[in-house]
Amino acid sequence: MTGCVADSEDLDPEFDLEPEYQTMGGIGTATISTTTSMVEDDCLNDSGVLSALRTLSQGPIANPAFRMPLMPNMPAPDSTSLPLCRRNILKAVTQCALSGVHSYVNPNNGSTVVLPGALIVDASDLFTSSGWTMPALYFGMMGLAPDWMTRGLTTDEQERVSACVMARTNHSGATINVLLEGRAPLDHDPALRSQYPYFESTVWGNIFASTPSMHVCHNAENAFCIDPTNDICGLGKTCGFTDHGDCKTVIDKCTDRNCVSNKISVFLKPSSLTSTCPEPITP
Repeated sequence: MTGCVADSEDLDPEFDLEPEYQTMGGIGTATISTTTSMVEDDCLNDSGVLSALRTLSQGPIANPAFRMPLMPNMPAPDSTSLPLCRRNILKAVTQCALSGVHSYVNPNNGSTVVLPGALIVDASDLFTSSGWTMPALYFGMMGLAPDWMTRGLTTDEQERVSACVMARTNHSGATINVLLEGRAPLDHDPALRSQYPYFESTVWGNIFASTPSMHVCHNAENAFCIDPTNDICGLGKTCGFTDHGDCKTVIDKCTDRNCVSNKISVFLKPSSLTSTCPEPITP
């Protein structure tokens, strides 16, 4: 499987039941490496969110009944100071970590049920749709840490999921189409890169650590042609990340294992630009 992508029109601004899975499987539709940036930086940098994620990472993300723990430090679903934070951060974390296809054995009859992604439930977040009240549901997608369903995250998995969530963060929580590239399964795909040719930034860190770290470098050559309304992190809007400047002067010199092995690079569509950018470059 290659890189990760979903078009913004596929995503309701409120909570939805992961419509990416209705179109997964082809160029121009949702694939494992194309996705959306939609987590607001204030949400990711919130101390309660980071505390909840740290605790969540220490054991299975859900119990055998697929229910997530209570997460008392996570903002409430109806928070007015961080609206949609709980849903967006849990959606991003789940999609980054868990697999896009998952099968379960029905304990009642022994039959195997195949779902579009590993399913988990946040029973503390109830919403009403078409007269029905139900808990928030989250599905897997990229599979960077699929074993989180049964145990806590390793340090390597924490770093990989962290980079993925950071790559899906921007200054305002706007929905922006992005292509993510890194270690498998986010491998470089020439067909996808042709649709997302503009290298924007590279991120790395660990949002689950006792002292969280979040790092970003950017493509300085594109700094003046990225649409400023996109609120992309790393172009003067660091989103609370440690800004290392131009990636060309950083990545080649980086010796930190996290930066070398678990970084994720972000690529944009031409529609994210305000003018013609220089020739696309590879990080």
